[in-house]
Amino acid sequence: MNIYFDNCCIQRPFDDKSQIRIRIEAEAIISIIELIEENKIELVTSTIVEMELNKTPDPERVKFGSKILSLSAKRINLSDKIIKRAKGFEKMDIKAIDALHLAIGDIEKIDYVCTTDDRFIKRALKIKNLKTKIVSPIKFIEEYEK
Repeated sequence: MNIYFDNCCIQRPFDDKSQIRIRIEAEAIISIIELIEENKIELVTSTIVEMELNKTPDPERVKFGSKILSLSAKRINLSDKIIKRAKGFEKMDIKAIDALHLAIGDIEKIDYVCTTDDRFIKRALKIKNLKTKIVSPIKFIEEYEK
């Protein structure tokens, strides 16, 4: 089983935990990271996630994100096929960067693309025949525990 994190997922543990949902998602992300470290699931990453991470202005967030990405079993480079698929997702009202994440998950047949972006999840769930499943960190934990 493998999982792909977008940058908002990687950054969730640094967000303001005064909201219960954010606190629970942060804990879920930490739990998923532990599963990765225990080799119970594999992390797949991409040059797109790295690019997003490197644009993060907070050095502590970049350091944490880099540590997470160093756990990845596989790194996906952008390809014409991924870009073409992402452009199709953009036509379905998915933001460009999210469309790239989804295209990577779909083309590479990654089991789960994990995000904390509700809008991204809602729109991606409308797409038929995806070869990946888009989930929140909480939803992933629920499915993993089944």
